[in-house]
Amino acid sequence: MMSSALWGISLRYAVKISEKCICLSRHIAKNNGAAEKPA
Repeated sequence: MMSSALWGISLRYAVKISEKCICLSRHIAKNNGAAEKPA
């Protein structure tokens, strides 16, 4: 029971981290795209 609870918590944590990484990568890609475009 204890291990399953820990598994659930870690899974939720991993999802949050992955969502943050996706948001960050999109943000970085947007900034890079804007910087690469000629003014």
